[in-house]
Amino acid sequence: MVMKSSGLRFAVVCRHNMNRSVQVHRMMKQVGLDVESYGTENRISLPGPVKSTSIKFKFGTTYKDIYDHLVQVNSAFYSQIKVLQMLEKNITTKSGPDQFQEADLNYDVIITLDPSSQTSVINELQRRPQETISRKIQLIHMAVEDELENIRDASHHAAVLALMLEESIGDFGEIPLIIERFNDVSQPDGYTATYSLFEGPTS
Repeated sequence: MVMKSSGLRFAVVCRHNMNRSVQVHRMMKQVGLDVESYGTENRISLPGPVKSTSIKFKFGTTYKDIYDHLVQVNSAFYSQIKVLQMLEKNITTKSGPDQFQEADLNYDVIITLDPSSQTSVINELQRRPQETISRKIQLIHMAVEDELENIRDASHHAAVLALMLEESIGDFGEIPLIIERFNDVSQPDGYTATYSLFEGPTS
């Protein structure tokens, strides 16, 4: 049964908006939360079929176009490493990867999934003029490995955390206690979260 969101707006962020943030996005969307997902790098990078190489795409390229290109490059390779299967799921979630630096930042909660994106999000928030950020933003960091095999389990934990935060709407003072409760339950599975409050760019 899909729950109806009570109003918190979530953003989920990783480096490329290809695996972690999209899978968490889909899981949160399935339970009725208001969520978007982003990447923070300059370009999207995927492993190339030749060792130590990569294939890069601009943000704004659709998942369908990325899928079609990889099929032409080496369909067997990208099927073997599960990238095509990942993209098939991505296509059902959103049209393509979005860059956090282009977001309107009209979010109540931003969840980062790796240290690099956490740093990029904080830097971008500090860079924006104060008048362009309309609210205090709760910053949640939950480290998730960038791997396809265990992403469903990680996404489940992230969605559980988001639902716990959703229940706190109007009482953000409860968030540190929510994070503590989440960590008590999820730490045995290898997942913990940290919390900070962004109140506006520093002068």
